[in-house]
Parts: sequence; C-alpha cells; structure tokens
Amino acid sequence: MTTQLIPLLILINIVVITVIAIRRWEGYYEDMRFAFATLTLLFFAQFLGLPISLLGSSLALLAGIYAFNTLHEKGIVERVLAFFATGITLSFIAGLLITYLIGSVPDLAFILFLVIIGTAAGMLMHLIREDAVFTIVGACMVMWSFIYFGIEVEVLNVLFAFLFSLILGFISYRERAIEITGVLGGTILGMLLIIFGDIRWFVIIFIFSMLGSIFTRYKFESKLKAGIAESKSGIRNYRNIFANGLVGLLMAVAYGKYHDPVFIVAFLASFASATGDTLASEIGQTSHDQPVMITTFEPVPPGTDGGITALGELSALFGAFIIVLAAYIMGMSDGTCFLSALIGGYLGVNFDSLLGATLERDKIIGNDGVNLASTAFAAIVASAIFYII
Repeated sequence: MTTQLIPLLILINIVVITVIAIRRWEGYYEDMRFAFATLTLLFFAQFLGLPISLLGSSLALLAGIYAFNTLHEKGIVERVLAFFATGITLSFIAGLLITYLIGSVPDLAFILFLVIIGTAAGMLMHLIREDAVFTIVGACMVMWSFIYFGIEVEVLNVLFAFLFSLILGFISYRERAIEITGVLGGTILGMLLIIFGDIRWFVIIFIFSMLGSIFTRYKFESKLKAGIAESKSGIRNYRNIFANGLVGLLMAVAYGKYHDPVFIVAFLASFASATGDTLASEIGQTSHDQPVMITTFEPVPPGTDGGITALGELSALFGAFIIVLAAYIMGMSDGTCFLSALIGGYLGVNFDSLLGATLERDKIIGNDGVNLASTAFAAIVASAIFYII
C-alpha cells in the first residue's frame, strides 16, 4: 500500500503547489513554503526510506503549534505544556494509524519514544524560531535519526524518562537556573541519557548542573562589580546545555547501541571537563592571586579568556573528581575508568583555557564552541588512556 500511497500524495502536493503558484492569495508565500517542505519529505519517503508514519506524526504537530500560539496570553510554561499535550497525543495517534494502514505491526513503545522526542525537539525549534516549516521538518528529521538505532524501549521507561526530565527542568526554570529553551534542551538530553544509559547517567548531568548553578552564584556580587560575572546571572539556555552535554549525549547513545565501556569513560570525561571548567572559572575568578595566561604565563586581568590561577586549577581538579567519584560510587565505573576519566576531564579543562587564549580571543569561535571542543577533547584523551592502561 505504501508504494501506491506516496506517489499519490506527491501528485496531490504538486497540484497544490501549482494552484498556489497560480492563485497567489494573501499569505501564499508561507503556504508555498509549507507545500514544498511537505513535498520534500514525501520524496524522502519515496526514495530515501523515510517512514511515512513519521511524516504524519510531524504534520500532527501543527495542532501543537496552534495550541501554543492560541494561548499567547498565558504563561510560557502553560503554553509549552499545551504544545506537549496536544502534539504528543495527536502525533502518536497519527503515527499509529498510518502504521496500521500500511499493514505494519506497530511497536507502541517505540512510536511513543519517537513521538515524544520529536515533539520536544519541535517545541525547542519553535521557541528558537517561530516557523512552522522549520518546526515540522526539524521534528521529522530528529525522529528519523533515531529509527536506525534499533533500540528496544518500554512504555513506562519512556514516560518516566520524559516526565522526570521535564519536571526537573521546570523546577530549574522556576529557580531561575535555566531559560525555557534550557528546559527543552535539558529534557531532551535527560530523557535520552536515561533511555540509552540509565538513571545514573542522568545523575551525572544533574550533579554538573547543580554544581554549575551553585558556583556561578558564588560571590556573584563581587564578580559582578569586577565585571567578570556570568552573563544573565548564569541562567543557562539551550546553547549552553548542548555545548556542554552534546558529546556526553553522543557517548550515551553509542553505549546504548554498542555497550562498550569506553563510551562510559568518554561520557564521564566530557562531563568531568565541563564541571571542572565551570568551577575553575567561577571559583578561580575569586582568587586573590593574579591570573596568568596559559600560553605565556604572563599576568592578565581576572576574567581574561585563557587566564589561569592556582585556585582555578585546584577547582578544576575538584570538579572533575566529583563527577568521576559519583560515577564510581554508583557502580558506573571501575578504577581504570575512574583514572582515565579524571585525567581526560582535567586535561579537557586546560584545553578549554588554551582555546580561550587563542581561538576565542581572536573571535574565531565563541564560548559555546570552546566548551564543545574541550569536552570532545576530554572524551578522546580519556578513551586513549583507557585503552593504554
């Protein structure tokens, strides 16, 4: 049935595009964009194997967008929840019905997983850029990317991972630790860590987040007066979430697929580096000693990119140690993993300072790029050490 349905839908879409091009009514440009986006996804389904059920689930998110936009007088939390409730429900129903119609046996848990992660990604994209086409296509691509992992999930585990991550995200938002985009980014990150790893993997990023929030506010007034305080009072957004957590997320997904312990080492090293860097910056800036540039060891003003202090280095080591110790206590790692992740994480912090002194100061990459590169460096170094010893 699929072989007949998709060409028919492509033909109908082409007719619609032709009518829009001829009639050109008010607002036709946005309708044309949407029609071309749908046509592109249909071609993906016909020639690249995109499941037609994902296209249906993605289009159902239009109802979520409508609910979000309709409640413009409500608070952002209520609007996001309306998007989730409407989007997940209708996307799940659409995916289920299309799967039945094409004669396949639906995997309810996996469809639910795809729909939730797609809806969360769609909500985040809509907050970044209020564009229905961007939201629908982006959500569809995210869901499609997880088709190839072939993981087995359970309904209760999916719901727990989603609700647990979302609730903690809203609590952090209420405490002014993250922006609303950070809630969505954190929900996606936390949910995937729990599903591809387990709750212990989530605990690691929770520790990182808590330490970051606490020490960003450490002597904040003094740092503010000195002009070296974190922007927006240290409130994180989705960019900060993914800059520090994307490498760890990829390692968790790889571990869920291949179950190789080296991915645990790389995961821990990436977050050991992110935690160490945060503590080195926030505590090191309060040092009474004059910072020195990591590349020349010449004195520099506090808050200078690439500047280091003895207190900052000790704080970096402490932050990395807390992460790997927590993993060891929870049974995620053994002694070899502990040592590899600790060394890799600490070196990642100093690699961050090196990039800050060179590429960031020259405006080649920004702080988020430096964080992403340093966590990747930490993961690679820790993995190499793990194999050597």
